[in-house]
Amino acid sequence: MTLNILHGRLFNGFYIGDRQIVACQLAKSRKGFSLKKILFFEIEPELINRRGIITDPTRLAYLIKKDFSNNNFRPKQAALSLGGFLVSFKKLLIENPLDTDVKRLIFAEAQKHIPFDLKEAYFDFNILEPYDNKEKAKEVLIAAAKKDIVDSYILLLKKLSVRLTVIDIDIFALYNAYILNYGISDKAILLMDINYKRTLFIVIKNKYPLCLLEMPAEYPNNGADEFEDTIRHWHLKIENAVELFYSEHPREKIDKAILSGECANFEAAKELAKNIANNVDIFDPFKRININRNIFGYSSVKKAAPYAGICIGLASRDCY
Repeated sequence: MTLNILHGRLFNGFYIGDRQIVACQLAKSRKGFSLKKILFFEIEPELINRRGIITDPTRLAYLIKKDFSNNNFRPKQAALSLGGFLVSFKKLLIENPLDTDVKRLIFAEAQKHIPFDLKEAYFDFNILEPYDNKEKAKEVLIAAAKKDIVDSYILLLKKLSVRLTVIDIDIFALYNAYILNYGISDKAILLMDINYKRTLFIVIKNKYPLCLLEMPAEYPNNGADEFEDTIRHWHLKIENAVELFYSEHPREKIDKAILSGECANFEAAKELAKNIANNVDIFDPFKRININRNIFGYSSVKKAAPYAGICIGLASRDCY
């Protein structure tokens, strides 16, 4: 859902995650992107409820302003993303639409798949390339978010004196970060962003994603040990997602699995990924980002990497 696209030399991303807030700033030049600033800090759990809704925007804005001030970060504008219960998205195939009927057909199909009234939501779509060899049939990504929820996030940025330039969706922002850093491949790549409250599951081949899923969960917030205790339920969800992908794309084969998120380095997550693909790697959101080592030390960048993917995708949103 693009409200406006930021043009200029500096690009800011602002990501509110399960337990972390991440803010970053990129500079763009002919040589690509350079990292200018990245902040990440934990937030009080009660400030965002189980549905991802901000319960106290004033308190949250105060804490964010304090951290911004301590780190000399004063963004004037930023891209923001939403996920979880706040949004609904789906990839559809629209059969043989005429150009004049595309918007009407997409809206009609969206009403069947979006679980709330589109009159009360911000709605957007993106038409992809024609699907396989079916002439004129079009693959379409649709997304919607309830207006009252979106407006609450806009209010938060107003309290921060930050102008909102783009509202994106977490899973699309992560996809953008992958394309930015890894480019386009003719092999099917699985990208999983694994966090305590949800997992983003994306299979990418060539320019567009073949599969996009967001799976809610309720993992304990006390680290790897308790995550291991609940791993069976998580395993089942991921296995079902893999089966769904292969049922829809029987000729494809996942060549590599790339993991990101708060739980990406847990052994249980890595072991499951090895059952899906022969090659498993940890997502590097700075792979093609120029980093001044005199400003950012290796350890600080490595520490930020698991949380930074969506935020980097937001800051680079203007590229796509």
